[in-house]
Amino acid sequence: PARPRPADRGEERACPRGHPGPHRRQPLAPPLGRVASGSDDKTVRVWDADSGEELACLRGHEGHVRTVAFDPSGPRVVSGGGWPDNTVRVWDADSGEELARLGGHEGSVYSVAFDPSGQRVVSGSADKTVRVWYPDRGWELACLRGHASDVNSVAFDPSGRRVVSGSGHPEGEDYTVRVWDADSGQELACLRGHEWTVESVAFDPSGRRVVSASWDTTVRVWDADSGEELACLRGPDDWATRVAFDPSGRRVVSGGGLFDKTVRVWEAVTGECLEVIEGRGAAEVIAAGLSEYPWRALRHGLEMVIEDVVADEPIAWFPLNLSDIATHPSGRIWACCGFGSNYLALFALEGPPQVHAPRTVTATRLWRFGAGDAPGHWDDELTALCRSCGRRFEVAEATLGGELPCANCSQPLKLDDFVCDNSDWLT
Repeated sequence: PARPRPADRGEERACPRGHPGPHRRQPLAPPLGRVASGSDDKTVRVWDADSGEELACLRGHEGHVRTVAFDPSGPRVVSGGGWPDNTVRVWDADSGEELARLGGHEGSVYSVAFDPSGQRVVSGSADKTVRVWYPDRGWELACLRGHASDVNSVAFDPSGRRVVSGSGHPEGEDYTVRVWDADSGQELACLRGHEWTVESVAFDPSGRRVVSASWDTTVRVWDADSGEELACLRGPDDWATRVAFDPSGRRVVSGGGLFDKTVRVWEAVTGECLEVIEGRGAAEVIAAGLSEYPWRALRHGLEMVIEDVVADEPIAWFPLNLSDIATHPSGRIWACCGFGSNYLALFALEGPPQVHAPRTVTATRLWRFGAGDAPGHWDDELTALCRSCGRRFEVAEATLGGELPCANCSQPLKLDDFVCDNSDWLT
């Protein structure tokens, strides 16, 4: 019998690395030889799907790259930029050359797709519109208006004559899936039933059905013509974030949210769950330690986790949603930025350097930014211990980015010299 492929066994085949910022979308190229990814570092990167080698880095966006897609007819990639970029760009995937820059959206572009012929592009945006473009000429062919919230996902049907879109926002009210005529811009069907943000939509290979994934924890299959709901696939109590039909149209695959950490395969007609593939979930490796301190820090959803690399087990959790983290040269201290917040936190692993020795993990908020505070000043009751003269003293405030000298001997103090006496974080 034929040997099963890695995808058939649910195995990880390659892990491309290179973006310093979080990844957004990663579609496979039609020949299944390449992967494209967009990132918060404002780049699009093309990778070899087997080796994980980076083949091209496409630079030009002036905001986060929120979405990418391959041209099914040739070696091109389309990408959508976040605010303030708000553009759709088409690239040569081989040379990295920017072929077209399509402007018109007034908000972040959340989803893009080529039609099957590669002649047109569709985009969905935070400006609540769906737009159809002719990239070779740089023309906007149609602007589809009707959604009352962000358009998070768009797709062409196999004929290229229709477009499906899904919308929603945590503070919005439009959780619909809509089918449009790609030429005239006419709304053909409005599919109602989801109770929260629709994150992903797709047509089946025949173009007669649509599947959608939502934050309401359901995946739903619809009749694309009548708008009738054909099946509601319910998994665990967590967001459904990505969805697609298999090439036969008989099965649906969906990806879970922050806490589910699974990929699920469903029978599209009966709604039966055929397979559950366990994963790591929405985890981002954001910092790694040195060999004598083999720790790594990851962001799992709304928390930060520090893991033992050797044992592959967590040793500490912190209930913080972090946007960035950096490792001190000692390999046992991390400086972290809170996502959407105005603080910088410091985490330290204390104890002997043996790999498996127990650690005391301490954390304290040290720096605060934003309105109401002098930017870049120390927070709480912070003291410093000078390694040169051994004197300890209170640090009232110090400007970030500059050296803080010892009050006694004037030697500069380093990151791991600071201790907070008023630790109000987990220990």
